[in-house]
Amino acid sequence: MNGRRWILAVLLTLLAVGLLTSGQVAWAADWPQWRGPERNGVATGSELPEVLPAAPHGLWKVHVGAGQSSPIVVGDRVFILARQGEEEVVLAFEASTGKELWRHAYPAPFVPSQAAVQYGPGPKSTMLADGGSVYSFGIRQRLLALDAKSGVVRWEKSFEDIYDPPYPEWGTAASPLLEGSLLIVPIGNTTRGTGEAHIAQGALVAYDKTTGKEVWRADGAPAYASPMAFTIGGVRQIVTQGDEAFFGVRASDGELLWSTEFETAFDQNSVTTVLYKDMLILSGYQWGTAALRVEPPTGGDGIWEVSEVWKTTLAELYMDSPVRVGDRLYFRSNKKAGSFVCLDAATGEIVWRSPGRWAAYSSVIVVGDRLLALTDAAELKVIATDPAAYRELASWEVATSATWSHLALSGSTVYVKDKENLASFDLAARTTKATDSSAMRTAAQAQRRGGARGARDTEVADATEAADATEAVETTIRQMMEAWVAGDVDRMFTYLADDFTNSSGGSKEIFRKTLFAGAGTSYDTEAMKIEWDGATASVTGVAWNAGPGMNYRLEFLVDQRDEEWRVTYIVFDSTGILKGTPGLN
Repeated sequence: MNGRRWILAVLLTLLAVGLLTSGQVAWAADWPQWRGPERNGVATGSELPEVLPAAPHGLWKVHVGAGQSSPIVVGDRVFILARQGEEEVVLAFEASTGKELWRHAYPAPFVPSQAAVQYGPGPKSTMLADGGSVYSFGIRQRLLALDAKSGVVRWEKSFEDIYDPPYPEWGTAASPLLEGSLLIVPIGNTTRGTGEAHIAQGALVAYDKTTGKEVWRADGAPAYASPMAFTIGGVRQIVTQGDEAFFGVRASDGELLWSTEFETAFDQNSVTTVLYKDMLILSGYQWGTAALRVEPPTGGDGIWEVSEVWKTTLAELYMDSPVRVGDRLYFRSNKKAGSFVCLDAATGEIVWRSPGRWAAYSSVIVVGDRLLALTDAAELKVIATDPAAYRELASWEVATSATWSHLALSGSTVYVKDKENLASFDLAARTTKATDSSAMRTAAQAQRRGGARGARDTEVADATEAADATEAVETTIRQMMEAWVAGDVDRMFTYLADDFTNSSGGSKEIFRKTLFAGAGTSYDTEAMKIEWDGATASVTGVAWNAGPGMNYRLEFLVDQRDEEWRVTYIVFDSTGILKGTPGLN
């Protein structure tokens, strides 16, 4: 070997060793924490193929258990926190094969708040990887640091001897933040009620990531949003939400710098903050979306200034989080029963909006000049970052149950967690010509109106339109039931036609008066069946569990109204307490 080749070999060896041992070096396509490498939903080091596949190629699928925790990816390892029975389990898999490498389980019984029963007992927080360690934060705020290679616990924290349950009311959802050598999490409870024992209390706490020793804490009851680290006014600070405030503390010592009141309906402060220039994007359920400017003190009083630059109530986030591409914000808005929107980040004006009932939840990541979005109905969509209009480039079904966990992307491999399983798909494995689904449907409809196509073309287009209509009806029913069991009657009733009636002849208004919200109940659409009678869809096989001894089989008629699918008729098939109620059956 000549001298030049020998030097090159040594350098490559040192680089390989560095990649495997350094806590500061990550693989280009790692997805090591909540919302990716920079915690902002931008997939640096990953890519989508220029030519999209007709369908993503499934690589593997494994059972992991329940929960909404999202997978993380580091090198050839995938980690996830899940629930199996009464235990929470930290799992490590080989990313290329899905082979389980290790697991660490511990007891974690948890009973969700009544209104959150439909989402199960978690866990919800996403893990974090750094160097040779991975960190998990359970539904009851059990904080673990584990060896990434073996799963051995390096240190752990529990706060049940400090705070009364729940931890917090809807279950811990905030994901750990790494800032330098500090691991930062919110702890405490958000219990409401009377008496000193029920006063919300807690803190944002920073621990030494290696030893678990507490470095600082900033007092205040927690919420559900994951903390973020930004440099604002020349000061590095941790920005997050408590149960009643939006605030920032100095990253080095936890000193409170500024705070502003922030409360959302049902105390569900949960949206991850995004930085745009010198503004912080804040949003919440029934609150709207706003841009706040935070400025350092200009006088000797040491008071930071917090001012509202813009606010809109025409688009808002609920349990979703936004992404930013240049001067545009993209996210699923909770308005119009769930629509996908593009906002001007400088003004808050809506640039465009998709049709309503787009989804009840979606995780979104930026991949170059395109967006990859996963809806709660297991639809994986590729969306153009087009300033002119909403434009779908592809839409694929990637699971048979609800997908409430955030996407993870590594290279061209996407990881999807559904109700019980974790699956990986290669988006570059097939090279069928890309299509724009919306454009194809529009073209087929235009051809049909013009009548200028052959019999075979007509057959294919009709089949496509029928499949699209069936899928749209399925989505409508699932999203309506999702709103119903969440107790969100306002959203549920957006799925009913104005001319709705039931089997007793009751109108939409009468139906609302006689129907209880359903909060904390459950439903099942696994046996859903759709049959067509002309342009009307007859839906059967939907089950609703309204409580002990109250199980119902629901039947629906669904028709198109103003280009939206709406329920026009509901029948409750049961001998439960609802049977015979005037105006209900």
